[in-house]
Amino acid sequence: MNAIKRIDDLGAYTAKHYPSVPRLALKPGLHLSQATHGQLLSAYDDVFKAMQLEADNQPGEALKLLSRLTARNSPVAQHALPNLRLYELMRRMNKEREGLSYLSRSLESPEPVLDAFKQMALLNKRNGDRTAVLRTGEMAMAKFKKAPALYPELIAFYSTEGYPEQARELLNSCTLTMVEYREACNKAFQAKP
Repeated sequence: MNAIKRIDDLGAYTAKHYPSVPRLALKPGLHLSQATHGQLLSAYDDVFKAMQLEADNQPGEALKLLSRLTARNSPVAQHALPNLRLYELMRRMNKEREGLSYLSRSLESPEPVLDAFKQMALLNKRNGDRTAVLRTGEMAMAKFKKAPALYPELIAFYSTEGYPEQARELLNSCTLTMVEYREACNKAFQAKP
């Protein structure tokens, strides 16, 4: 099933079961000036194909596809997901140093993904830079405007990666100010490495 079909199916489902929910529109900043919606959807379909190629133990083919998607002339060259996936693939192929620019692009994207911040924090941890790990968590909170759903994710990350003080601090903030996320935050705090 391709990306366009999946999105159409999701739209039909939402319209049928949630008629009061307004239709979603793409946000400005997605670099639509050079690309049509079809080109973007096709590119994201290719991102998922690359992920499947990697799962099928074809990392070379996945690398070719993701490299094409992150090339300067691609409509998704500056998007977070294809750049993050290319970085992760290169890291697994022992080419992390060459992939760092893609992680940076992912972090700088106007439509970020949380996994990019997690990967940056893990990189900083591997490099022994505790301050940079915590700064990356702060950057994620700022980029996502302290979204309530981010708290459990960040609490779990800090809990599993050896930062219990920061996990406790976020847990306290979550349980005091976000009633609907208390359970998720408490569960995240219990996460084990």
